[in-house]
Amino acid sequence: MRKALALVAAVIVAFVLGYGVRGADDGGADHAAAEPLLPVPAAALNAWFPPVGDFDTGGEPLDDERFAALMAALDEALAAEETLAAFGWEADVQLWNFLRRLAPPEITEEQQERVAAYLAELKQNHPDHADMIERHAESVGQYAAAMPFTPPFAVSPAIMGETMGPATMATFTTGGEPFADDHVDGLLAWLRTMLTIPETVNDFVQEGGFHLATFGLLVQLGALTDDQSDRVVAYLEEVKAGHPEVAEQIDDLVTTIRTLMPGQMAANIIGEDTEGIEFELEDYRGNIVVLVFSGHWCGPCRIEYPYQRFMLELYEGEPVVILGVNSDPALETIQQAKIDEGLDYRTWWDGHGDIPTQGPIATSWKVQGWPTIYVIDEEGVIQREQARRRPDRHGGPHAHGDEGARRGAWGGDGGGGVTSSTLPPRRGIDWYDIGDVEFPDAVAH
Repeated sequence: MRKALALVAAVIVAFVLGYGVRGADDGGADHAAAEPLLPVPAAALNAWFPPVGDFDTGGEPLDDERFAALMAALDEALAAEETLAAFGWEADVQLWNFLRRLAPPEITEEQQERVAAYLAELKQNHPDHADMIERHAESVGQYAAAMPFTPPFAVSPAIMGETMGPATMATFTTGGEPFADDHVDGLLAWLRTMLTIPETVNDFVQEGGFHLATFGLLVQLGALTDDQSDRVVAYLEEVKAGHPEVAEQIDDLVTTIRTLMPGQMAANIIGEDTEGIEFELEDYRGNIVVLVFSGHWCGPCRIEYPYQRFMLELYEGEPVVILGVNSDPALETIQQAKIDEGLDYRTWWDGHGDIPTQGPIATSWKVQGWPTIYVIDEEGVIQREQARRRPDRHGGPHAHGDEGARRGAWGGDGGGGVTSSTLPPRRGIDWYDIGDVEFPDAVAH
């Protein structure tokens, strides 16, 4: 379990873009009445349990008085009308909120037995949800030893399964098109709600940061109009005004919205390639650029190599280029990889900082996952971020002839020509799409 908690901590570090907020209004009466677009459990809306800080004993055993108060709170939460109305989801959230309070103190054997007995009875009373209850029961012993931090409420699997699940991804993935206004209004309403729930108010840094990060990830699945961007940024600026201690994190999110989303002009990149020669992204204006943040150290990045070679062959002699930003700590690593793997495209080496994945280029482009891919049109406008698309959208790179291949992607195994027998199966990113970008005449033929 300690390993699992360490992974949770890593997720928090990787995702945090900004922190908590007081109940700021987003300014604009036309949008203020919007309902949250994502579901918010009733378990999140009320302070069912004593504050998390009450259970931070510095690793000492939890006294019986506080333990009894925690058990009484759990009993009240699980018996509440709103919990019983949707027990599978609400009780899942309540049990997680209970268990995470057991993490900081030492839990005695007698206390563990009392929790186990309570959950066993709960399982008998709710047999339709026995698996969910048993999953939490199995965690009790693992939380018994004192831990240095409290796992965040926001990473409850029940909550994350709704906010970042397939249905949400489908709702917000627009193929580079702007969001509908009601989607932006609903997403802002969701963020406002989550930033003012009791668990967030009690820990702005951890809980608010996670919700802001989730918001940032969702808005990057599509595009924002200028008006939508203004409204989102206005709300975030109010967050920053209420909590100046998180100005840097809020500024990062604003920078992403203003400069790194589809429809925005790509910021210029200036740096040295793997041969020590300086060049700029703007040198390639007039070309469609696939900008790949990668590293030979990264397994999913290496899986992309055959698709990169395929794209180089497919667009040979035409105004479509790949440019790489490499994060290997040793320059020699990427130099040798380019030879061994046939990666015949120009690459900035960005791994020369104290933390190779936080070089100046990756930092300025707010890269948090590897690989990250942008598609930039011939005018320098970002058309895709991450450029993910399922193979069945086009049926494979050759499913529509040469133009289908050129507008389709870097491979896949759904169509003729390039199949899983010639390209290995792709695991993190299914499909790179540069379709819908306005191609120069020399390309779209």
